[in-house]
Amino acid sequence: CFLTKRPMIKEKKVRISCLSILVLFLLGSISFSEQSKPASKILFLQFKIKDNSITLVKTTIKPGVAKQSPLIENKDLLYYQLFSPSGASLGKGSMKDPLIQHFEYEDPDHPGQIKRKEVQLKETEFTLRIPYALDLQEIEFFKLLPSNLDSQKQPSLPKSLGKIKLQIKEDNSK
Repeated sequence: CFLTKRPMIKEKKVRISCLSILVLFLLGSISFSEQSKPASKILFLQFKIKDNSITLVKTTIKPGVAKQSPLIENKDLLYYQLFSPSGASLGKGSMKDPLIQHFEYEDPDHPGQIKRKEVQLKETEFTLRIPYALDLQEIEFFKLLPSNLDSQKQPSLPKSLGKIKLQIKEDNSK
């Protein structure tokens, strides 16, 4: 009876050892595949806008993935287009116009009712988060102006606020 239990113990140890080696192999292959992928990075661009003129204040590169928002047409948005050194478009996007601030507050004369107010600023700073790309060199900002034609048939016309050279360096300096 003692002799029959011993081979079962050895067989269990062999199975546990094989299972442990398999788990270590799988974990090693997962970490290797993660290392072979380039790390996603976010480019933080800090700008100052004054009188519809935009200047670059600071650039920062951080690890992560930037979410892309859908491109919609709206007069209250600030649009941008990204360019490579050859002038090829690397992408487009939009964001809330930082010069237009929306506020909501309780109406003091009618408690429980909300009032909305839009304030047009003359200048402000804002940050744009975009996916980092090695060949990103320029960004152009523009706004949509209402066209003189029928708004049902003709979209708004873009007005460029200028192109800005980015001069991005990996070491997070401007």
